[in-house]
Amino acid sequence: MADEQERILKLLEDGRITADQAARLIEALGRQAPEPPPPPMRRHLIHRRHLRELDRIPDIVADAVSSAMGARMRQGARRQEFAGVERVKVKSVSGEVEVKPADGDKVVVESSEPMTRVRAEGGEVAVRAVSGDLKLRVPENCRIELASVSGDVEVADLSGPMVLRTVSGDVRLVGVGGRIEVNAASGDVAVRPAGPVEGTVRTGSGDIEVRPGPEADVVIEARSGEPGSIALALELPHEVLEESEGYLKVKLGAGSRVLEVSTRSGSIEIGDSEEE
Repeated sequence: MADEQERILKLLEDGRITADQAARLIEALGRQAPEPPPPPMRRHLIHRRHLRELDRIPDIVADAVSSAMGARMRQGARRQEFAGVERVKVKSVSGEVEVKPADGDKVVVESSEPMTRVRAEGGEVAVRAVSGDLKLRVPENCRIELASVSGDVEVADLSGPMVLRTVSGDVRLVGVGGRIEVNAASGDVAVRPAGPVEGTVRTGSGDIEVRPGPEADVVIEARSGEPGSIALALELPHEVLEESEGYLKVKLGAGSRVLEVSTRSGSIEIGDSEEE
């Protein structure tokens, strides 16, 4: 099995397969009968060689590969707290991720999987999870950078800048404000801001729902690759600035900010906010 793992790593390094495909292939290998463990005197040498291989592949699958190959990296506790954090970076291979406000000024990381790695350095907390769900509690204005291969993502009641990149799974932003950037390969995206919001929301294959609140001050530009799939269902005061096949530009309030939403394959709905 070791030779097969090496071939998968080489294919990934050469760009012939994607990170998601590599993770799935190695996971499938891991379900086969494992090799006998190496002699104790050689384990540290094999561990170092594997770590050098991991340095040459994308971070998003580094821990998945490490787990499948049996490398024993430093484990974190299932619940950890950190103070003085300005930015949180999350990389999750499989599992749901939930990010909500902290009660105080600390960042709290809770994981259902003991293989999750957490590192804090220079005002930044970095979280890497192979599988299992993650729950994070962060200060309201903390910057969030999140990359997920598979699993739903929810961010609620935060106003700091956020960058979310997903391969598959739905994204839900509730009660958010500030600058947002969402880039999803597939999956639905729901945006229900509670304050001033701006930025971009894109999905390759999926629906987008935007429900601005009564205090909205934004221009929403909506684009869809499917003609006739943009619906405007607003009772709030608004002004349609432009409208054509697969395109809608609507202003709410003074329109001092811009939110761009687009999907190549899916529908877009812009409507009034709803009670949870």
